[in-house]
Amino acid sequence: MNLVYIQNDWSIVVPLSPIFYVDDLHPPLGAEGLESLRDRMLECVLQAGVVREDAWRLVAVADEWVSNMEEHGNADRLRISVEPSQGAEPLRLRLWDNGHGFNAVAGAAFAEGPDPKRYRGLGLWMIRQATRSLRQGRTSSGENETILEF
Repeated sequence: MNLVYIQNDWSIVVPLSPIFYVDDLHPPLGAEGLESLRDRMLECVLQAGVVREDAWRLVAVADEWVSNMEEHGNADRLRISVEPSQGAEPLRLRLWDNGHGFNAVAGAAFAEGPDPKRYRGLGLWMIRQATRSLRQGRTSSGENETILEF
């Protein structure tokens, strides 16, 4: 498998274990930046042999999470890694950012569904429906880390 290491030029390919890795993204990405990120991620996970349906779910979840982080998290740095499934281990999407963070699992929208009266929580509900599990924490360097399993 190839690790696609994307820095500002989107071009370095190095043989390592993650399917996809992006380091040092600086929000806001804007519509074009988000579209480019989605396209590159989808291309990499499909080339790695991920089933198309799983690839689309993973990319949709990453898109929603990055959009939420940009809109609500006040982060100015983001990293993304997609790790292949191995044996009984599921496909994983890991996201790190330096924003103020939030507890998605504790949110009512994540557990109970969106609030149609206030138009809130639809993204988190979609993420919950598309994933097997979600874990959140902080790294030793103080970054927020989210691990989503498919």
